[in-house]
Amino acid sequence: MLLSVNAFADRLELNFNVTVLAVGLAADPSAWSATTAVPSAPLPTFTSVVVSGSQVKLYMTEVLGSALYVLNIPLVGLKDLSSNPYLGPFTANFVGVGSPPYVVLAAAEDSYHAQVIFSEPVVVAEALVPANYVITGGGGLTVYEVTQVDPKIFKLRTSLQDVGQSYTLTVSNIHDMLGNLI
Repeated sequence: MLLSVNAFADRLELNFNVTVLAVGLAADPSAWSATTAVPSAPLPTFTSVVVSGSQVKLYMTEVLGSALYVLNIPLVGLKDLSSNPYLGPFTANFVGVGSPPYVVLAAAEDSYHAQVIFSEPVVVAEALVPANYVITGGGGLTVYEVTQVDPKIFKLRTSLQDVGQSYTLTVSNIHDMLGNLI
């Protein structure tokens, strides 16, 4: 019997009441699938199946955080140690755990420009909004303009930065390409 499904940003952990084996289809990540009723939410692709005792870990691609998904369990291939087949249920709900983008690096280029590098591509229209960047420290800085360098790198045109002054950049209201918010 399936006791629980725990979702993480990179995997699902299925906990059963007995030690399980995954053979045949159940050992093939492409035999596992998920659906969602949320429009435009990305569906995960399962990349590996790892069985350890009574737990099956399904590693997967990123999904939309807080979206409700339905996991489809293969109809054959899950067995207990006595080779008794798993009899279901063959679906289980889980709530997606997204992996939000984050700032990898923010650094001054010169007295009027700073570069921001995100962990993954972000929605360009949101990343180009100066109000989505707040720079504090010293007297603070104003961000006048943002330009895109590549899908993950953006250049900020700021008010005059003081030499030797440390600043802190806070970024908000920017999503990754899957809809996860920074």
